[in-house]
Amino acid sequence: MLYIDFEGGRDKPPVLLGILRRRGKGVEPNVHQVVVDPEFEPAGPEARGLREAVEIVVRRAEHGDRRIVSWSQHELDVVRRLRDDDPVLVARFERRYVNALGVAKRWASKLHPGDKPADGKLVDYLALIEYEVPPDAGPSGRMARLTAAFN
Repeated sequence: MLYIDFEGGRDKPPVLLGILRRRGKGVEPNVHQVVVDPEFEPAGPEARGLREAVEIVVRRAEHGDRRIVSWSQHELDVVRRLRDDDPVLVARFERRYVNALGVAKRWASKLHPGDKPADGKLVDYLALIEYEVPPDAGPSGRMARLTAAFN
């Protein structure tokens, strides 16, 4: 699976696309970050347009016969903005896309019916399994501070 997450300001185009992939059991995950906003180019290792970044994800997913997973509908909505420019790319993305929040809701309903998070935040679902979120992750993490600096 490829796990993706677009980062950026609320109600603004994304600034960064994060892509996480595990190559196998016990192997450290590989994280790839693509800056998709030219104003942020100095902040990132690689700068590309949104269409090109999505193409990278789709090619990797197709090559490894992987699913593309995100935590919410947001990532799918961002990719669908490309529909007028590249409907074939959007269709390729949609064929492999899974919204993990839907899976998590079904899991929580079955195994944690009284503790199910109401707001749908990943951090709340991680708390159900007592997973400690690293300090630089989450809504006050490094990327949030970086995007706030540019907004």
